[in-house]
Amino acid sequence: MEQKFVVNDKLRKNFENAWRERQVIFFSAPCGFGKTTTAKFLLARRTVCYQDIAELNKPKLSLDFDCDAILLDNLQMLKDLELQNQLVAEIRKHKETHFVLLSRGVLPGWLMPFRNESLLQLFANSDLLFDQQTVAEMLHLYGVELTELELVALQKNACGYPLALNILCQQLKAGA
Repeated sequence: MEQKFVVNDKLRKNFENAWRERQVIFFSAPCGFGKTTTAKFLLARRTVCYQDIAELNKPKLSLDFDCDAILLDNLQMLKDLELQNQLVAEIRKHKETHFVLLSRGVLPGWLMPFRNESLLQLFANSDLLFDQQTVAEMLHLYGVELTELELVALQKNACGYPLALNILCQQLKAGA
């Protein structure tokens, strides 16, 4: 079934502010919160070089800097101290490039200096949750109409969790 995607306005605005004011944007949330999909959606108008750390099979990061942003997914898997140091050095060297980092874990200590220097914006799972307006937008994309009471119940029961809401919208569209 086709998936459709929306991002809440607050997250979109905060991301754009972070893009203007910060070099590093870090998304921290458990699996299923839509980090990768959200980042790709927010970066859609920009040139992005994507690398998944989970697929890294080299002893060195091979980053392409012919883009507006380096999008590194699964940063929680970057355990090698040498690779961590390489990434820190690349961020410091390429100040004109944005680094969008996605992790299932918390902000690692080796990136903390960027936060302390106001170069890093952190987005947590609470930032990725859908509010009622975003749920209504998603329902509209799927062509599903609910009463206001049903909309409130749907958003409340799913707790704003993007994956759950996407699945529910698909089921509602299918007549469930």
